[in-house]
Amino acid sequence: MSPQEFRSILKAEPFRPFTIVYKTGKVFPIREPDDAWMNPVNLTSATVFAADDENGYDILDTSWILSVSFNEGASHRKAG
Repeated sequence: MSPQEFRSILKAEPFRPFTIVYKTGKVFPIREPDDAWMNPVNLTSATVFAADDENGYDILDTSWILSVSFNEGASHRKAG
């Protein structure tokens, strides 16, 4: 997924909870706007920090995001 695509999902108003599906098969639920943040965008990749359930965070690269699915079940956005 491009950094620009991910940033638009993350900054959407109103916020819509979503789940990141990573190349490794791991999923990262983003339930609240503060559950994920990212570094400044460059053209090819960006670092995403995703909060985990243990008061820590995972460090992800946008180029490894396979898809983002919106938790309300109505939408699904594949990485392109």
